[in-house]
Amino acid sequence: MNTFHSDLHNHTTDSDGIKTNAERIEEIHILDPDSEWIWAVTNHDRFSPGFVENARSAGISAIWATEISAHSDDLNLSLHVTCYTPVLSDRIRSIVDAIVAKRKFKVLGQIEKLQKWGFPINEKDFFQWIIDAKMSPESATNWHIAQYLWRQKRTIEVVSDLTSWRVQSELDFMRECLRENGDFSDIGYYKIPRYEPELDVIAWIAESEGAVLSIAHPNFSFTKKLLQEYGAKNSMDRIRSFKERIVPIISDAGIYNYEVNALASPEWKQGITETLWKTGGMMTFWSDNHGLEHADKKHGVFGVINPLIQKDEITPILAKLRSFIE
Repeated sequence: MNTFHSDLHNHTTDSDGIKTNAERIEEIHILDPDSEWIWAVTNHDRFSPGFVENARSAGISAIWATEISAHSDDLNLSLHVTCYTPVLSDRIRSIVDAIVAKRKFKVLGQIEKLQKWGFPINEKDFFQWIIDAKMSPESATNWHIAQYLWRQKRTIEVVSDLTSWRVQSELDFMRECLRENGDFSDIGYYKIPRYEPELDVIAWIAESEGAVLSIAHPNFSFTKKLLQEYGAKNSMDRIRSFKERIVPIISDAGIYNYEVNALASPEWKQGITETLWKTGGMMTFWSDNHGLEHADKKHGVFGVINPLIQKDEITPILAKLRSFIE
């Protein structure tokens, strides 16, 4: 089992995390007192100067990074792509800024729709809650709406009146009422023209900027598609279909690197390793921690690498990213 610490995918209050950039820096000082490792914060469609600049001032090897909301027409699928850049890229920042602006338009449409159904939400109070929680209003998403409404006593009442379905959690509410494919999407899903950039577009720009892109959490990102469209009912079928049917499309778009989830199974870790042998890509790794001190079904503990990963497997990505700051 490995004993080293690092993290290339996690979130702060700049997007949907509950830890501030300063709190992340404090955690890194504890985990990496000798500044041996590379660290990144990958907020959704946001670079985080408050992390990078202050971390570097504190002697931490921090790099510019973001997690881009992208789309593949060929797969008909939205994906998250972690992006690591040598500098604060104006071109990539313009892409993610456009995503945020369009997402905010969508959020405002959702709030108006939810109001009409009788949910206890309005634009002014919602965004004040975001600010009071030390989160970024520019990064408001479905998840923030779900969190806000889950804290209002009337929410479950309204959902019960409208559906006969009993809400179990804020996550259920987001998945079933706020997303296009939810069973009750008519309640809170607000459709706008697709706003995520195509994979090949961000791959082309990233290459010209000397950036590194990696497909985030592949063992989660493709699960529904592998099951419903490709009929891959068990883990081995899914991994085989992933390698044979999805990886070639991602490679054609110009992306060759993949993450190994902190919670990835041995089968998925092996499948991603074999994929990287074929694509010639690099293994990135992550906790996708949003501030919790414990792991859950999809998110690991900050700074803890999947125990299946060996140090030599992540040497290439660490060497590449270290060149961004030396």
